[in-house]
Amino acid sequence: MNGQADMIGTLRARLTRGRRDFLTPADIAAALDVSCLTVYGWIQAGDVEALDAGTHGRPAFKVFMPSLLSFLEQRSTRRNRP
Repeated sequence: MNGQADMIGTLRARLTRGRRDFLTPADIAAALDVSCLTVYGWIQAGDVEALDAGTHGRPAFKVFMPSLLSFLEQRSTRRNRP
């Protein structure tokens, strides 16, 4: 297993703790050590699938776990290309 695969495995374990189907941008940001704005950017760009469960015009995104894991795996694959 290479370093990227190890990292994805570690992140998968950290993100799937509690076996939730959805994560908040704050959960993801903390697990991946990125800012919430980065996660919101992924949502806006359509890189990860999310549901806006907000009310009264205030967004409250819930990110679908399979979409996030797929995005992270694709990202690590792109970085490993020669």
